[in-house]
Amino acid sequence: IGWKSLDFQAKDGWDPATATTPSAQQRQDLHPKMARPLQVYDVSAASMRRLESGSFVADFGRELQGGLMLTIKDGKAGQTVRLACGEAMSGDSVTSTWGWDFNWTLREGTQILEQHKYMECRFVAMTFAGQAPKNFTLSAWKVHYEWDKTDTHFNSSNATLNAVWELARYTLQAASLDTYTDSNTRERQPYECDGGLAATARLLVQREYMWARHSHAWTIQHPTWPVEWQQLTAFLGWQDYMATGQPDLAKAFWQEMYDRTKIGFLENTTGLLKTSTM
Repeated sequence: IGWKSLDFQAKDGWDPATATTPSAQQRQDLHPKMARPLQVYDVSAASMRRLESGSFVADFGRELQGGLMLTIKDGKAGQTVRLACGEAMSGDSVTSTWGWDFNWTLREGTQILEQHKYMECRFVAMTFAGQAPKNFTLSAWKVHYEWDKTDTHFNSSNATLNAVWELARYTLQAASLDTYTDSNTRERQPYECDGGLAATARLLVQREYMWARHSHAWTIQHPTWPVEWQQLTAFLGWQDYMATGQPDLAKAFWQEMYDRTKIGFLENTTGLLKTSTM
């Protein structure tokens, strides 16, 4: 359809955009983002094979976070294709799909169908209704926070240790969106404890620190519900200081960091938190 092109012209059903002047309150609420913009990369399938059933299975080689692109030169209007995207394989079946199982409907002729949701997957099963097109390509796009590969390097004489390093390193690279999250497959909300884990790990291998600071600022202003997670808030300020040498984050949220220790809810006799009074 071409809507991503600079010269795209909207047709029927699209109202022209109207420029408006933001109100004083809107201008006050606008703040520049601390962290850098996300990066989008094109990914080709590492392999694709056709099963005896007529379905196709593509392997992208490693986990990606992003969406699919199906380019077809000889599409048939109304034909459907079912896709199942998952993180694992069991025989010839794609598993661990997390619900990424859906249908696309083709138009006539040349076309590109593109998905605009952040999936986590490596394997894709694709089944056309009827005879499959003769000329098609399945590719993907992935998205993650900027990664500077020159910041860190590791190599040893032990292949297993090298594989563990690469798994950990790639997880930190591929799974980082605008903020750290609980889990990009299960719950994409930043928790304070994720700052103690994901942000600490990333700061060990990347010089850029605004991703962690941006995430910390968000969780401090939008605390999560577990008491023990909120108590980690002060550690986020300390972590930021150790990574940057700057007390900015702690200064900005000093009161929140102190209050989240819950020190005011300690019982005098036991030293334990009395959560019923919080």
